[in-house]
Amino acid sequence: MDGIITTIGVVLGMSAFGNQPTLIIAAMAAALANSIANAAGVHVGTESSRMFSQDHVMLSTAYAFLSTLVVSITVIIPHFFLPLIQATWLSVAVGAVILGAMGFFVARYRNRTPWKIILEYVAIGLIVSLVTYLGGQVFAMAVVI
Repeated sequence: MDGIITTIGVVLGMSAFGNQPTLIIAAMAAALANSIANAAGVHVGTESSRMFSQDHVMLSTAYAFLSTLVVSITVIIPHFFLPLIQATWLSVAVGAVILGAMGFFVARYRNRTPWKIILEYVAIGLIVSLVTYLGGQVFAMAVVI
């Protein structure tokens, strides 16, 4: 979840500067850093539990890295093909759909009502989107490029 939210945050925050190549570089760097951080967290958490084999630890680590990276890059893809404004809002929409899908699967796994968790996940993503967009606007006004 945090891979999507972090990447959307970087995309929206950087969109205020109006420079799409810089936005892509920043978002890709954030996606890579977040993927490595998630993988490290999963590795340490799984390894510290004595319930799992070393093979399981390594597989979990690789899965955490790849899944975070793929989902994060999915949010960035519109910026390779569309103008800045359209790509930015499409990124938010794609992120919201992915968050909704994640909420659905978590609800099913936990035997809970799906729409509540879907709304919770999407609301978190949209709140972060709004805050980072406004933050980017403030930073853009304060920084002379």
